[in-house]
Amino acid sequence: MKAKLTLLILAVILAGSQLFAQQPTMVLTVFEPLPKVDLTAFLFSNDLKGSPRLMTIDIQPTGAMVILRGNFEWQRAGESSYNRVYTFKTGAFTARSFSNQEIGTQDIRITEEESNSTLIDENLRKGRPTGKYKIFLELLDETGNPYSPPVIQEKELEFVNPTQTLSIIAPIEFFRYDMGNVTATWTEAIGATRYLVRAAKRINPSQSPEEILSSSTPLIDNVDVGNVTSVNLRNILQREWNAGDEIAMQITAVVSGPGGGEELQSNIVRFFIEAAGSNPAAGINSLVAGLLQYFPSGALPSELIRRISEGSIQITGFTDPDGNLIPMSEVTAILNYLSANPGALSNLYFIER
Repeated sequence: MKAKLTLLILAVILAGSQLFAQQPTMVLTVFEPLPKVDLTAFLFSNDLKGSPRLMTIDIQPTGAMVILRGNFEWQRAGESSYNRVYTFKTGAFTARSFSNQEIGTQDIRITEEESNSTLIDENLRKGRPTGKYKIFLELLDETGNPYSPPVIQEKELEFVNPTQTLSIIAPIEFFRYDMGNVTATWTEAIGATRYLVRAAKRINPSQSPEEILSSSTPLIDNVDVGNVTSVNLRNILQREWNAGDEIAMQITAVVSGPGGGEELQSNIVRFFIEAAGSNPAAGINSLVAGLLQYFPSGALPSELIRRISEGSIQITGFTDPDGNLIPMSEVTAILNYLSANPGALSNLYFIER
């Protein structure tokens, strides 16, 4: 009886040791697609409050003591390699399922961390996620040694519709413009010292906007227009466009900074070219339609906005309060100024006649 009891106890001990020697697993789940978030949401810190819930980490089996280390990396737009922005390592904690909000709280304490302040500042100056981001996690045993084989999770991060810090105001997407006068206007990029303009025409129907712009024979090949936010494209054309052409255009802001600075690209817009004189008010109409986007929803008659945006209402002239006709050159200058400085526009009144 004594021998049997000894064997039973030994079997329980062996079973328990096998449970804790079992190779653990780790599953990283990121709640994609991510909304626009500040980079600092991925820089963990002890006792940090209010960070958004972005991901969960499930470690099995639960109950064992483990250590987590990881790093957050960034790949600049146009580059092929990642740069390490932040690394961390926790103390030993009880394996379980938890979210990023619990790292640095309760028993999951950060004991080691290192960050690249230059890369963090560069990201924050951009004001939005740009390029590619990747998070790398590795599970260690309670003594800090890697498992064999390593228990690793790696994930590239995808962000949804990051807010543009450089946006084209005019031309307006799919509008038609007189070939002799196409005014391009864009928002100001903070820190920009100059802007480059690129435009090309569609060669075949299957081309994407990016493929149109990558043409080896663009109409405007990254022409430097200086530190302005408006230019007449007609004046900087390097190759001629023709009536009926579909044009894709993009603006690049050159932002000064260490190491020569960086380039920030705008959205791409497409528009159409009409023969000279065929629609003299089209450019004016488009500028007015562009200004309407700055008014709160419901502030202007929805039918009026729709018809101006669609081009079914053509604006043929402007008068001052006394009824005197304002020259189109002055109207264009005023509208271009308001497009570049929408904060100067406080209200808009329509008088039925």
